[in-house]
Amino acid sequence: PRLYNVYRCDRTPLTHPPDNNNPRKFRKNGGGVLIGISTNLSLTSNKIKLKCQAEFLAVEIILNDGKKIIIGSCYRVGTLGIENAQEILKAIRLLSRKKLVRNLVIIGDFNLGNINWEHSKGKSALDKTFLDSFAENGLIQCINSPTHKKGNILDILLTTSSRFIEELSIESDMTYCNSDHFATTFKLRAKCKRVKRTKRLCYNFGKANWRDLNTALSDVDWKLHIDSREPEIAWNNFCKILFSAVDTFIPKFAVKDEYKPPWFDSECYQKCKEKDK
Repeated sequence: PRLYNVYRCDRTPLTHPPDNNNPRKFRKNGGGVLIGISTNLSLTSNKIKLKCQAEFLAVEIILNDGKKIIIGSCYRVGTLGIENAQEILKAIRLLSRKKLVRNLVIIGDFNLGNINWEHSKGKSALDKTFLDSFAENGLIQCINSPTHKKGNILDILLTTSSRFIEELSIESDMTYCNSDHFATTFKLRAKCKRVKRTKRLCYNFGKANWRDLNTALSDVDWKLHIDSREPEIAWNNFCKILFSAVDTFIPKFAVKDEYKPPWFDSECYQKCKEKDK
């Protein structure tokens, strides 16, 4: 089963416009942003349509009690200048003015390394533009320690309420991935139930009667069911016969965890433990 609902905003010439005077400025590889919402959570999520010519993505989350949260992710390419910045700020204004939204959280690489977040001061006019926009839209920046190996705060976390963010941590030991940026982890202060796990049946191949299964399939007159048939009819006949035999000679067992892969059985688990020793 699908473990996440994935929302993406990939790099395109629209979000990262090429420069005729500098062909190497546009990089096809890299860039883009992604948000994954666990299907194990009892909530509704929808991508917000933004006419934004920048690498900016937002998802609206509706909890069981009807409360709405917006999660945004952004990558601002520092070389694209004021036009790209204005696109990002336009999207932020749109999100901050949405009605009936309890909290807004935006995280990403904004490439604002010259801003002193403790005193909310920047070195350039662009820095000031971002700081003024964040203040106008009631956004608080929560990260105060370096997020890049060179000691800069490039990745920022914006929210309309700092109390909504819990256990914020910058993982400088590169536990999650190989990158020159540090991973940022945090929790949202919101009540959300997990989806009730349902039992499902999986084949127990370890107890399969392979000899009788092979005999049953060998005794089938495949020419009668497949030859001179339309491809779709032949395929349906093949699947019907095959799975009828499989159901007969391979027992099933119930798996309680809907999110556990059926192939990860006790034998596989034991091998993983031996490998980790």
